[in-house]
Amino acid sequence: MNKKTSDPDETPEAGGGTKTGPDALPARFSPQLASSADGSPPAGENWLHEIKFDGYRAIVRLADGEARILTRNGLDWTERYGDLANAFTGLACSSCLIDGEVVATDESGISRLSELQNALSSGEAWKLAFYAFDLVHLDGHDLSAAPLLERKALLAALLKPVISGNSPIQLSEHMIGQGPAFFKNAAQMGLEGIISKRSDSRYEQGRSKTWLKSKATQTGRFTIIGFTEQAGGGGLGALVLAEETPAGLEFVGKAGTGFSANDLDRLVRRLGPLQRKCVTPRLNGPKPKVEKANRGPVRWIEPDFQATVEFADRSADNHLRNAVYRSLVEPDGEAGPEIVEELISEDDLATIWVSHPDRVMFEGNATKLDIALYYARVGNHMLPHLLGRPVSLIRCPTGVTEDCFFQRHPFRGMPDSVTIFNADAGRKSDKADSRASDRGDYLAINDARAYLGLAQFGAVEFHTWGCRADNAEQPDRMIFDLDPGQGVAWRDIIEAAGEVRNAVEAHGLTAFVKTSGGKGVHVVTPLNPGHSWDGVRAAGTAIVAALAKSHAGTFTAKIAKQVRRNRIYLDVHGNLRAGTLVAPYSLRSARDLPVSTPLGWDKLNDIDLPQDLNYVTVPGLLINFGDAWREIDACAATLPNDLTGT
Repeated sequence: MNKKTSDPDETPEAGGGTKTGPDALPARFSPQLASSADGSPPAGENWLHEIKFDGYRAIVRLADGEARILTRNGLDWTERYGDLANAFTGLACSSCLIDGEVVATDESGISRLSELQNALSSGEAWKLAFYAFDLVHLDGHDLSAAPLLERKALLAALLKPVISGNSPIQLSEHMIGQGPAFFKNAAQMGLEGIISKRSDSRYEQGRSKTWLKSKATQTGRFTIIGFTEQAGGGGLGALVLAEETPAGLEFVGKAGTGFSANDLDRLVRRLGPLQRKCVTPRLNGPKPKVEKANRGPVRWIEPDFQATVEFADRSADNHLRNAVYRSLVEPDGEAGPEIVEELISEDDLATIWVSHPDRVMFEGNATKLDIALYYARVGNHMLPHLLGRPVSLIRCPTGVTEDCFFQRHPFRGMPDSVTIFNADAGRKSDKADSRASDRGDYLAINDARAYLGLAQFGAVEFHTWGCRADNAEQPDRMIFDLDPGQGVAWRDIIEAAGEVRNAVEAHGLTAFVKTSGGKGVHVVTPLNPGHSWDGVRAAGTAIVAALAKSHAGTFTAKIAKQVRRNRIYLDVHGNLRAGTLVAPYSLRSARDLPVSTPLGWDKLNDIDLPQDLNYVTVPGLLINFGDAWREIDACAATLPNDLTGT
């Protein structure tokens, strides 16, 4: 029970604190955000420095004896964090607003986002802790105008009675001055970085220059020359890494953390066949010493793959410190689905022709010719997700949104290379699927010329069914469309997509993600042949129902707009026969032509706004990182019986 002060005037008041009433808290609140530091952290005595946590930003709102934990965009995630909120009801105040971060730590006591996500997905909320670093309201007093040091002193006094070594509430300590030295120590410890704050600054909602973030980790690509085996770790303990030098490959250390269960399975599957018959690959310098008592022998492999790795810095002998695995980089010449096949030839490109090439589209900067050229640039990556599937189009011949229309059936004058797919071929009549819109002739794209030729006909968007045209009764995709309601911010959508991923992977399936090209996100699961539309729809509905129940403050399975405010509608209608989803790399018919962009899960967190992925930026993204969905077919799995109801 809260120990309320008898009079708000008795509440300790920091300089500049504004009294707003006994228990008044703001109806809406946006936390202060740090800007990136320009160079090294500030060194002056008028700056204080805190550890940068690798977790989820959170605001604790305590009033009327109840504590709620909100995301930085106002979503109520109290239930998601288990009993964590209850720890605040013992504070000696009637109301407060505390800014901090929810974290979970690894065995070294360092906060890791992966640890937090694992704890949440496994229901182990007892592993969570809230690190408090600012006090914005206390017992009816708005403290935002008070100097930071005074706010932190009040926060320390408020939390002192409830903090112990293992308590779920912790105070984020700070150091005054010595920013560069503090940052160096953080980097050597393998921490994410530090936050530097003006000690005399007020609390400003939104992005500010009085809080600066300095990230300690660096990122690089390194050649995988081997791996160690470990029982109980998915068969893989650590990756052995090297980098190319003028003298040849040089050992730079190992990465033994950062792997998800799917990462481990994928790495063993990809690297295992590359084991060398000889012992060590030819290296510049001494043989690396990487074996430990708790790990098996090193399995040396052909140096065909690279890994993207985060690390703190380098040792005197050029070895990576605190290396953390982030993703696998496929070899340029690898056979199989990873290879970027030249699906569009020079002859195909020569056929590109559009009328009115300078016509401006959707009142932006893009022209009709830009659309044709974009599809030519991304065709080698987009076509594998398009060929052989029933396709619907959104055509916008005038470049005006109001003139756009949906085209799912054959039309007069369409390119000769566009084929017709008959949805009724070999299919028995079925009451459940007897709608006229589900039956008849549809479009399919079976070669590059059909794909490129549609630009002349005003095709801006490509939408595909969740099946192949030659096997229309057996879907090979399960689709989750995350449609945010009013008040849901992009960062919260990213976190919610991670929850959908966790729910999918809990059933032994693989989840791939892409932006919708609008405000939302699509999570797609590849499936083996053999499922019915009813079975896939039932599986998707079961997963959505469970998420809507366990994360009621985040998700809803109801389409009504009045229940979607500040929540995300999980739409599974893409799992209906003849239901469509915008294709990977398709443009969207909006200003500046945003793109529905496949991303690796690690890259999704790097996107500040989905609108940044558009017809200008995505071709370069593909050049640098390749197609994030190139392995989607290789990851197909069979739905478990508990999801299909069989």
